[in-house]
Amino acid sequence: MPSGEIPKDESFHPEAPGARQPVGEAPPMSREETIEHTLRMMMLRGLGRFDELAKFMTEDCEMYFPGLPGQSPFTGTFRGKQECLKAMKANFTLIEFLNLRAKSVIVEGDSVVVNWICDMRNRGTGPAIPVEGMARVRLRGRMMTFYGNYLDTAAVGALAEFPPPKV
Repeated sequence: MPSGEIPKDESFHPEAPGARQPVGEAPPMSREETIEHTLRMMMLRGLGRFDELAKFMTEDCEMYFPGLPGQSPFTGTFRGKQECLKAMKANFTLIEFLNLRAKSVIVEGDSVVVNWICDMRNRGTGPAIPVEGMARVRLRGRMMTFYGNYLDTAAVGALAEFPPPKV
């Protein structure tokens, strides 16, 4: 997927047929559609397009970013759509994703695990550096109910100019 570009796919748009059906009534996605949909949601977050991403989050959505406070600005557990969006806006407006790509993906039931790599930079400035991570996403239909992100927090912290922990 080219830098900053979100593929045009009707299944991605909230106005697409079936998108307004109650949870459980939308036709199930194929493995490939599930992977594409998950990567699109990740790109929306990385591009700072939070209002668009919000259309694909359940009200009881949870996000988990592991790490010790003081090691990275990207740590914590957030519950509820509004709290998740607030945390994303506070953290992911500092950096942007360029050229997100999956190294490997496991889809099992309603869970998707993505081993990913992308180039990240301070939003709109500076050189991009490769950053790797893993994401665990749980879906309810096309809606995200859980997002856990496990990434190279040292690289992202440096990009966000977050001070390193004192030892």
